[in-house]
Amino acid sequence: MIGNHNTNRKKFISNKKLYLTTIIFLTFAILFFVLKFNKNSISYNDIEIPIPDDTFASAPTTDEVNDWITITTKPKDTLGKIFNQTEISSGTLQNILKNNPHAKQLTQIKPGQNIQFLINNKALDKLIFPLNISQFLLVYREGDKYITKVKERKVEIHNDFLTATIEGSLYRTAKRLNIPYKLMQQMTKIFEWNIDFSKDIKEGDQFSLLYKASYIDDIKVNTGEILAVEYKTRNKTHQAIAHTDIYGSTVYYTPNGESLQKAFNRYPVKFSHISSSFSRGRMHPVLKYVRPHKGVDLAAPMGTPIYATGDGRIRYIGPSGGYGNMIEIVHNKMYSSVYGHLSRFQRGLSRGDHVKRGQVIGYVGQSGLADGPHCHYEFHINQVAQNPTTIRLPLADSIPSREKNIFNAKAKQLIASLNLYTESKLADARNKNSYNTG
Repeated sequence: MIGNHNTNRKKFISNKKLYLTTIIFLTFAILFFVLKFNKNSISYNDIEIPIPDDTFASAPTTDEVNDWITITTKPKDTLGKIFNQTEISSGTLQNILKNNPHAKQLTQIKPGQNIQFLINNKALDKLIFPLNISQFLLVYREGDKYITKVKERKVEIHNDFLTATIEGSLYRTAKRLNIPYKLMQQMTKIFEWNIDFSKDIKEGDQFSLLYKASYIDDIKVNTGEILAVEYKTRNKTHQAIAHTDIYGSTVYYTPNGESLQKAFNRYPVKFSHISSSFSRGRMHPVLKYVRPHKGVDLAAPMGTPIYATGDGRIRYIGPSGGYGNMIEIVHNKMYSSVYGHLSRFQRGLSRGDHVKRGQVIGYVGQSGLADGPHCHYEFHINQVAQNPTTIRLPLADSIPSREKNIFNAKAKQLIASLNLYTESKLADARNKNSYNTG
Protein backbone atom coordinates (compact mmCIF):
# COMPACT_ATOMS: atom_id res chain seq x y z
CA MET A 1 0.00 0.00 0.00
CA ILE A 2 2.83 2.38 0.93
CA GLY A 3 4.60 1.59 -2.36
CA ASN A 4 1.45 2.35 -4.36
CA HIS A 5 0.89 5.55 -2.43
CA ASN A 6 4.43 6.79 -3.17
CA THR A 7 4.07 5.84 -6.82
CA ASN A 8 0.81 7.75 -7.14
CA ARG A 9 2.31 10.74 -5.36
CA LYS A 10 5.28 10.80 -7.78
CA LYS A 11 2.89 10.62 -10.74
CA PHE A 12 0.88 13.50 -9.31
CA ILE A 13 4.00 15.65 -8.81
CA SER A 14 5.25 14.76 -12.30
CA ASN A 15 1.91 15.65 -13.89
CA LYS A 16 1.75 18.89 -11.93
CA LYS A 17 5.22 19.90 -13.14
CA LEU A 18 4.30 19.08 -16.71
CA TYR A 19 1.10 21.15 -16.43
CA LEU A 20 2.96 24.16 -14.95
CA THR A 21 5.68 23.90 -17.59
CA THR A 22 3.06 23.88 -20.36
CA ILE A 23 1.26 26.91 -18.91
CA ILE A 24 4.52 28.89 -18.62
CA PHE A 25 5.54 27.98 -22.18
CA LEU A 26 2.19 29.03 -23.66
CA THR A 27 2.21 32.29 -21.68
CA PHE A 28 5.66 33.24 -23.00
CA ALA A 29 4.71 32.17 -26.53
CA ILE A 30 1.66 34.45 -26.53
CA LEU A 31 3.63 37.36 -25.03
CA PHE A 32 6.36 36.92 -27.64
CA PHE A 33 3.81 36.83 -30.47
CA VAL A 34 1.92 39.92 -29.30
CA LEU A 35 5.08 41.95 -28.65
CA LYS A 36 6.57 40.93 -31.98
CA PHE A 37 3.58 41.70 -34.18
CA ASN A 38 1.23 44.07 -32.38
CA LYS A 39 2.03 47.77 -32.58
CA ASN A 40 -0.57 49.70 -30.65
CA SER A 41 -0.47 52.95 -32.59
CA ILE A 42 -3.86 53.24 -34.29
CA SER A 43 -4.21 57.03 -34.62
CA TYR A 44 -3.33 58.46 -38.02
CA ASN A 45 -4.21 62.13 -37.61
CA ASP A 46 -1.73 64.91 -36.86
CA ILE A 47 1.31 62.63 -37.19
CA GLU A 48 4.58 64.52 -36.90
CA ILE A 49 7.42 62.52 -38.41
CA PRO A 50 10.84 63.05 -36.77
CA ILE A 51 13.46 64.77 -38.89
CA PRO A 52 15.74 62.09 -40.41
CA ASP A 53 19.36 62.06 -39.29
CA ASP A 54 20.65 62.25 -42.85
CA THR A 55 18.98 65.67 -43.25
CA PHE A 56 21.91 67.20 -41.41
CA ALA A 57 24.43 65.31 -43.54
CA SER A 58 22.90 66.80 -46.69
CA ALA A 59 24.06 70.36 -46.03
CA PRO A 60 26.77 72.36 -44.28
CA THR A 61 26.33 72.69 -40.53
CA THR A 62 25.98 76.08 -38.84
CA ASP A 63 28.20 77.37 -36.06
CA GLU A 64 25.27 77.74 -33.71
CA VAL A 65 22.82 75.11 -32.53
CA ASN A 66 19.36 76.23 -33.68
CA ASP A 67 15.90 74.82 -33.06
CA TRP A 68 13.58 73.71 -35.79
CA ILE A 69 10.35 75.72 -36.13
CA THR A 70 7.28 73.82 -37.31
CA ILE A 71 4.34 75.64 -38.91
CA THR A 72 1.13 73.73 -39.62
CA THR A 73 -0.59 75.11 -42.70
CA LYS A 74 -4.17 76.39 -42.71
CA PRO A 75 -6.73 76.78 -45.50
CA LYS A 76 -5.76 79.55 -47.97
CA ASP A 77 -2.17 79.63 -46.69
CA THR A 78 0.56 80.49 -49.18
CA LEU A 79 4.30 79.99 -48.92
CA GLY A 80 4.73 83.78 -48.88
CA LYS A 81 2.34 84.15 -45.94
CA ILE A 82 4.13 81.37 -44.06
CA PHE A 83 7.55 82.96 -44.69
CA ASN A 84 6.19 86.23 -43.25
CA GLN A 85 5.29 84.39 -40.04
CA THR A 86 8.92 83.31 -39.66
CA GLU A 87 10.24 86.83 -40.43
CA ILE A 88 12.33 85.43 -43.30
CA SER A 89 12.77 88.01 -46.06
CA SER A 90 10.66 87.75 -49.20
CA GLY A 91 13.92 87.85 -51.18
CA THR A 92 14.83 84.45 -49.69
CA LEU A 93 11.63 82.93 -51.03
CA GLN A 94 12.28 84.39 -54.49
CA ASN A 95 15.82 83.01 -54.35
CA ILE A 96 14.51 79.54 -53.49
CA LEU A 97 11.88 79.48 -56.26
CA LYS A 98 14.11 80.97 -58.99
CA ASN A 99 15.04 78.32 -61.59
CA ASN A 100 13.91 75.61 -59.16
CA PRO A 101 12.48 72.46 -60.82
CA HIS A 102 10.51 71.82 -57.61
CA ALA A 103 9.00 75.33 -57.42
CA LYS A 104 5.50 74.11 -58.34
CA GLN A 105 5.54 71.48 -55.57
CA LEU A 106 6.71 74.07 -53.02
CA THR A 107 3.82 76.40 -53.83
CA GLN A 108 1.10 73.72 -53.69
CA ILE A 109 0.15 74.21 -50.05
CA LYS A 110 -2.43 71.88 -48.48
CA PRO A 111 -4.08 72.43 -45.07
CA GLY A 112 -2.52 70.37 -42.30
CA GLN A 113 1.03 70.15 -43.70
CA ASN A 114 3.87 70.50 -41.19
CA ILE A 115 6.53 72.71 -42.81
CA GLN A 116 9.77 72.85 -40.81
CA PHE A 117 12.32 75.70 -40.78
CA LEU A 118 15.85 75.96 -39.40
CA ILE A 119 16.61 79.69 -38.98
CA ASN A 120 19.86 81.39 -38.02
CA ASN A 121 19.74 85.14 -37.30
CA LYS A 122 16.53 85.53 -39.38
CA ALA A 123 18.20 83.76 -42.29
CA LEU A 124 16.93 80.41 -43.52
CA ASP A 125 19.42 77.56 -43.26
CA LYS A 126 17.13 74.66 -44.09
CA LEU A 127 13.49 73.97 -44.92
CA ILE A 128 11.62 70.65 -44.92
CA PHE A 129 8.47 70.51 -47.07
CA PRO A 130 6.43 67.24 -46.91
CA LEU A 131 5.26 65.80 -50.23
CA ASN A 132 3.65 62.59 -48.97
CA ILE A 133 4.09 60.04 -46.20
CA SER A 134 7.56 58.94 -47.26
CA GLN A 135 8.94 61.85 -49.34
CA PHE A 136 9.82 65.45 -48.55
CA LEU A 137 11.70 68.34 -50.15
CA LEU A 138 14.85 69.48 -48.37
CA VAL A 139 15.88 73.06 -49.14
CA TYR A 140 19.30 74.13 -47.82
CA ARG A 141 21.68 77.04 -48.29
CA GLU A 142 24.92 76.63 -50.19
CA GLY A 143 26.74 79.97 -50.37
CA ASP A 144 24.36 82.52 -51.88
CA LYS A 145 22.11 79.87 -53.40
CA TYR A 146 19.50 77.44 -52.14
CA ILE A 147 19.56 73.83 -53.24
CA THR A 148 16.40 71.68 -53.30
CA LYS A 149 16.47 67.89 -53.15
CA VAL A 150 13.81 65.17 -52.87
CA LYS A 151 14.52 63.00 -49.83
CA GLU A 152 13.07 59.66 -48.75
CA ARG A 153 12.10 58.56 -45.28
CA LYS A 154 12.64 54.88 -44.58
CA VAL A 155 9.28 53.11 -44.52
CA GLU A 156 9.02 49.74 -42.80
CA ILE A 157 6.13 47.36 -43.46
CA HIS A 158 4.82 45.30 -40.53
CA ASN A 159 1.93 42.91 -40.07
CA ASP A 160 -0.57 44.34 -37.58
CA PHE A 161 -3.58 42.79 -35.90
CA LEU A 162 -6.86 43.98 -34.48
CA THR A 163 -9.95 42.29 -33.11
CA ALA A 164 -13.28 43.79 -32.09
CA THR A 165 -16.79 42.92 -30.96
CA ILE A 166 -19.73 44.63 -32.63
CA GLU A 167 -21.56 47.16 -30.46
CA GLY A 168 -24.22 48.98 -32.45
CA SER A 169 -23.29 49.10 -36.14
CA LEU A 170 -20.03 48.03 -37.77
CA TYR A 171 -18.95 51.58 -38.52
CA ARG A 172 -19.95 52.85 -35.07
CA THR A 173 -17.79 50.10 -33.59
CA ALA A 174 -14.88 51.06 -35.88
CA LYS A 175 -15.21 54.74 -34.94
CA ARG A 176 -15.34 53.94 -31.20
CA LEU A 177 -12.16 51.85 -31.43
CA ASN A 178 -10.42 54.22 -33.87
CA ILE A 179 -10.15 51.51 -36.54
CA PRO A 180 -9.30 53.01 -39.95
CA TYR A 181 -12.27 53.35 -42.29
CA LYS A 182 -10.12 51.93 -45.10
CA LEU A 183 -9.92 48.56 -43.30
CA MET A 184 -13.70 48.43 -42.86
CA GLN A 185 -14.17 49.17 -46.55
CA GLN A 186 -11.80 46.34 -47.44
CA MET A 187 -13.53 43.85 -45.12
CA THR A 188 -17.03 44.63 -46.42
CA LYS A 189 -15.75 44.35 -50.00
CA ILE A 190 -14.10 40.97 -49.29
CA PHE A 191 -17.33 39.51 -47.87
CA GLU A 192 -19.78 41.42 -50.09
CA TRP A 193 -21.17 38.20 -51.61
CA ASN A 194 -21.34 36.36 -48.26
CA ILE A 195 -22.48 38.92 -45.67
CA ASP A 196 -25.04 41.71 -46.02
CA PHE A 197 -23.42 44.23 -43.68
CA SER A 198 -26.54 46.40 -43.70
CA LYS A 199 -28.82 43.59 -42.44
CA ASP A 200 -26.90 40.51 -41.26
CA ILE A 201 -24.60 41.85 -38.54
CA LYS A 202 -25.69 41.65 -34.90
CA GLU A 203 -24.51 42.84 -31.49
CA GLY A 204 -21.83 40.47 -30.25
CA ASP A 205 -20.46 39.51 -33.67
CA GLN A 206 -16.64 39.45 -33.69
CA PHE A 207 -14.10 40.21 -36.39
CA SER A 208 -10.32 39.93 -36.49
CA LEU A 209 -7.92 41.33 -39.08
CA LEU A 210 -4.29 40.71 -40.01
CA TYR A 211 -3.15 43.55 -42.26
CA LYS A 212 -0.09 45.37 -43.58
CA ALA A 213 0.88 48.66 -41.94
CA SER A 214 3.55 51.24 -42.84
CA TYR A 215 5.80 52.67 -40.14
CA ILE A 216 8.30 55.51 -40.10
CA ASP A 217 10.48 55.63 -36.97
CA ASP A 218 8.02 53.29 -35.20
CA ILE A 219 5.09 55.62 -35.94
CA LYS A 220 2.24 54.08 -37.91
CA VAL A 221 1.57 56.27 -40.92
CA ASN A 222 -0.63 54.14 -43.15
CA THR A 223 -2.59 50.91 -43.38
CA GLY A 224 -2.32 48.61 -46.35
CA GLU A 225 -4.18 45.56 -47.59
CA ILE A 226 -5.80 42.92 -45.42
CA LEU A 227 -3.84 39.64 -45.42
CA ALA A 228 -6.35 37.53 -43.47
CA VAL A 229 -9.75 38.26 -41.96
CA GLU A 230 -12.29 36.41 -39.86
CA TYR A 231 -15.88 37.45 -39.15
CA LYS A 232 -17.86 35.43 -36.60
CA THR A 233 -21.63 35.52 -36.20
CA ARG A 234 -23.57 33.38 -33.72
CA ASN A 235 -24.08 30.68 -36.35
CA LYS A 236 -21.21 30.95 -38.81
CA THR A 237 -17.54 31.84 -39.19
CA HIS A 238 -16.36 33.52 -42.40
CA GLN A 239 -12.63 33.52 -43.20
CA ALA A 240 -10.65 34.97 -46.10
CA ILE A 241 -7.00 34.86 -47.20
CA ALA A 242 -5.36 37.29 -49.64
CA HIS A 243 -3.59 35.84 -52.67
CA THR A 244 -1.80 37.76 -55.44
CA ASP A 245 -2.30 36.21 -58.87
CA ILE A 246 0.12 36.13 -61.82
CA TYR A 247 -1.31 39.44 -63.10
CA GLY A 248 -0.52 41.20 -59.82
CA SER A 249 -4.13 41.45 -58.61
CA THR A 250 -5.00 40.57 -55.02
CA VAL A 251 -7.91 38.13 -54.75
CA TYR A 252 -9.48 36.68 -51.59
CA TYR A 253 -10.22 33.00 -51.05
CA THR A 254 -11.48 30.77 -48.28
CA PRO A 255 -8.71 28.86 -46.43
CA ASN A 256 -9.59 25.92 -48.71
CA GLY A 257 -8.81 27.97 -51.83
CA GLU A 258 -12.40 28.60 -52.95
CA SER A 259 -13.22 32.03 -54.32
CA LEU A 260 -15.29 34.44 -52.23
CA GLN A 261 -16.16 36.59 -55.21
CA LYS A 262 -18.40 36.30 -58.21
CA ALA A 263 -16.60 36.02 -61.52
CA PHE A 264 -18.30 39.16 -62.86
CA ASN A 265 -19.56 42.53 -61.73
CA ARG A 266 -23.27 42.90 -62.31
CA TYR A 267 -22.96 46.15 -64.31
CA PRO A 268 -20.12 47.85 -66.23
CA VAL A 269 -20.92 51.48 -65.41
CA LYS A 270 -22.28 53.74 -62.67
CA PHE A 271 -25.70 54.56 -64.11
CA SER A 272 -28.70 56.63 -63.07
CA HIS A 273 -31.39 54.25 -64.36
CA ILE A 274 -32.09 51.47 -66.86
CA SER A 275 -33.52 53.29 -69.86
CA SER A 276 -34.39 50.09 -71.75
CA SER A 277 -34.65 46.56 -70.35
CA PHE A 278 -33.72 43.17 -71.76
CA SER A 279 -36.51 41.93 -74.04
CA ARG A 280 -37.24 39.28 -76.67
CA GLY A 281 -39.21 41.91 -78.53
CA ARG A 282 -39.37 45.68 -77.98
CA MET A 283 -40.11 48.75 -80.05
CA HIS A 284 -36.74 50.18 -81.15
CA PRO A 285 -36.60 53.87 -80.14
CA VAL A 286 -34.85 54.90 -83.38
CA LEU A 287 -35.96 52.34 -86.01
CA LYS A 288 -39.56 52.31 -84.72
CA TYR A 289 -40.24 48.60 -85.17
CA VAL A 290 -40.24 45.60 -82.84
CA ARG A 291 -37.11 43.49 -82.50
CA PRO A 292 -35.22 41.72 -79.69
CA HIS A 293 -33.22 43.84 -77.25
CA LYS A 294 -30.36 41.54 -76.24
CA GLY A 295 -29.09 43.61 -73.35
CA VAL A 296 -29.88 46.52 -71.04
CA ASP A 297 -29.35 50.22 -71.65
CA LEU A 298 -27.68 51.88 -68.65
CA ALA A 299 -28.26 55.64 -68.77
CA ALA A 300 -25.30 57.74 -67.65
CA PRO A 301 -23.76 61.13 -68.50
CA MET A 302 -21.63 61.41 -71.61
CA GLY A 303 -18.03 60.39 -70.88
CA THR A 304 -18.76 58.24 -67.79
CA PRO A 305 -16.11 55.46 -67.54
CA ILE A 306 -17.13 51.95 -68.61
CA TYR A 307 -15.44 48.97 -66.94
CA ALA A 308 -14.90 45.37 -68.00
CA THR A 309 -17.26 43.26 -65.90
CA GLY A 310 -14.81 40.34 -65.82
CA ASP A 311 -11.34 39.22 -66.82
CA GLY A 312 -11.01 38.36 -70.47
CA ARG A 313 -9.61 39.02 -73.92
CA ILE A 314 -10.88 41.64 -76.38
CA ARG A 315 -12.31 39.84 -79.42
CA TYR A 316 -13.53 43.01 -81.15
CA ILE A 317 -13.05 46.76 -80.67
CA GLY A 318 -14.31 49.31 -83.17
CA PRO A 319 -17.44 50.53 -84.99
CA SER A 320 -20.24 47.97 -85.40
CA GLY A 321 -23.39 49.20 -87.17
CA GLY A 322 -26.21 50.08 -84.79
CA TYR A 323 -23.98 49.36 -81.77
CA GLY A 324 -21.78 52.31 -82.71
CA ASN A 325 -18.40 52.07 -81.04
CA MET A 326 -18.45 48.60 -79.51
CA ILE A 327 -16.23 46.25 -77.50
CA GLU A 328 -16.72 42.50 -77.20
CA ILE A 329 -14.82 40.62 -74.48
CA VAL A 330 -14.46 36.84 -74.34
CA HIS A 331 -14.10 35.74 -70.71
CA ASN A 332 -13.77 31.99 -71.29
CA LYS A 333 -15.33 29.27 -73.46
CA MET A 334 -18.76 29.89 -71.91
CA TYR A 335 -19.04 33.61 -71.14
CA SER A 336 -18.68 36.82 -73.19
CA SER A 337 -19.90 40.42 -72.85
CA VAL A 338 -20.68 43.33 -75.20
CA TYR A 339 -20.48 47.11 -74.57
CA GLY A 340 -22.10 49.44 -77.10
CA HIS A 341 -22.64 53.12 -78.07
CA LEU A 342 -19.28 54.23 -76.59
CA SER A 343 -18.11 57.79 -77.23
CA ARG A 344 -14.51 56.56 -77.33
CA PHE A 345 -12.31 53.67 -76.28
CA GLN A 346 -9.71 53.70 -73.55
CA ARG A 347 -6.42 54.70 -75.14
CA GLY A 348 -4.04 51.86 -75.93
CA LEU A 349 -6.56 49.02 -76.12
CA SER A 350 -6.65 46.80 -79.20
CA ARG A 351 -7.96 43.44 -80.35
CA GLY A 352 -6.40 40.51 -78.47
CA ASP A 353 -5.51 42.53 -75.36
CA HIS A 354 -6.15 40.93 -71.98
CA VAL A 355 -8.26 43.10 -69.67
CA LYS A 356 -8.96 42.78 -65.95
CA ARG A 357 -12.28 42.95 -64.19
CA GLY A 358 -12.89 46.59 -63.23
CA GLN A 359 -10.47 47.96 -65.84
CA VAL A 360 -11.63 51.03 -67.77
CA ILE A 361 -12.25 50.05 -71.41
CA GLY A 362 -14.17 53.06 -72.74
CA TYR A 363 -16.60 55.89 -72.06
CA VAL A 364 -20.35 56.38 -72.31
CA GLY A 365 -21.56 57.88 -75.57
CA GLN A 366 -24.38 57.99 -78.10
CA SER A 367 -22.72 56.46 -81.16
CA GLY A 368 -24.70 54.20 -83.53
CA LEU A 369 -28.48 53.91 -83.20
CA ALA A 370 -29.00 55.56 -79.81
CA ASP A 371 -31.43 58.27 -78.71
CA GLY A 372 -29.40 59.37 -75.68
CA PRO A 373 -26.09 58.75 -73.88
CA HIS A 374 -25.99 55.27 -72.35
CA CYS A 375 -24.04 52.01 -72.28
CA HIS A 376 -25.72 49.08 -74.00
CA TYR A 377 -24.56 45.99 -72.09
CA GLU A 378 -25.00 42.35 -73.08
CA PHE A 379 -24.03 39.19 -71.21
CA HIS A 380 -23.78 35.97 -73.24
CA ILE A 381 -23.68 32.33 -72.08
CA ASN A 382 -22.68 29.86 -74.79
CA GLN A 383 -23.19 32.66 -77.35
CA VAL A 384 -26.81 33.24 -76.24
CA ALA A 385 -27.73 36.65 -74.76
CA GLN A 386 -29.09 36.50 -71.19
CA ASN A 387 -30.72 39.15 -69.01
CA PRO A 388 -27.78 40.84 -67.21
CA THR A 389 -30.01 42.08 -64.40
CA THR A 390 -31.30 38.67 -63.30
CA ILE A 391 -28.74 36.08 -64.43
CA ARG A 392 -27.15 34.15 -61.56
CA LEU A 393 -23.50 35.12 -61.70
CA PRO A 394 -20.96 32.30 -61.34
CA LEU A 395 -18.29 32.23 -58.66
CA ALA A 396 -14.78 33.15 -59.68
CA ASP A 397 -12.31 30.31 -60.16
CA SER A 398 -10.68 28.59 -57.20
CA ILE A 399 -6.93 28.79 -56.61
CA PRO A 400 -5.11 27.41 -59.70
CA SER A 401 -3.72 23.93 -59.05
CA ARG A 402 -0.16 25.08 -59.76
CA GLU A 403 -0.42 27.61 -56.88
CA LYS A 404 -2.41 25.43 -54.47
CA ASN A 405 0.50 24.13 -52.35
CA ILE A 406 1.96 27.61 -51.82
CA PHE A 407 -1.47 29.01 -50.97
CA ASN A 408 -2.29 26.19 -48.52
CA ALA A 409 0.94 26.73 -46.58
CA LYS A 410 0.36 30.51 -46.43
CA ALA A 411 -3.30 30.11 -45.45
CA LYS A 412 -2.43 27.71 -42.62
CA GLN A 413 0.18 30.12 -41.25
CA LEU A 414 -2.06 33.22 -41.48
CA ILE A 415 -5.09 31.55 -39.86
CA ALA A 416 -2.88 30.20 -37.05
CA SER A 417 -1.48 33.70 -36.45
CA LEU A 418 -4.95 35.22 -36.50
CA ASN A 419 -6.30 32.63 -34.05
CA LEU A 420 -3.36 33.00 -31.67
CA TYR A 421 -3.65 36.77 -31.56
CA THR A 422 -7.44 36.65 -31.09
CA GLU A 423 -7.13 34.10 -28.25
CA SER A 424 -4.48 36.20 -26.53
CA LYS A 425 -6.73 39.27 -26.69
CA LEU A 426 -9.70 37.33 -25.33
CA ALA A 427 -7.51 35.92 -22.53
CA ASP A 428 -6.42 39.47 -21.64
CA ALA A 429 -10.06 40.57 -21.50
CA ARG A 430 -11.00 37.61 -19.28
CA ASN A 431 -8.10 38.32 -16.94
CA LYS A 432 -9.10 41.99 -16.63
CA ASN A 433 -12.69 41.04 -15.87
CA SER A 434 -11.52 38.47 -13.31
CA TYR A 435 -9.25 41.06 -11.67
CA ASN A 436 -11.97 43.73 -11.59
CA THR A 437 -14.49 41.41 -10.00
CA GLY A 438 -11.99 40.26 -7.37
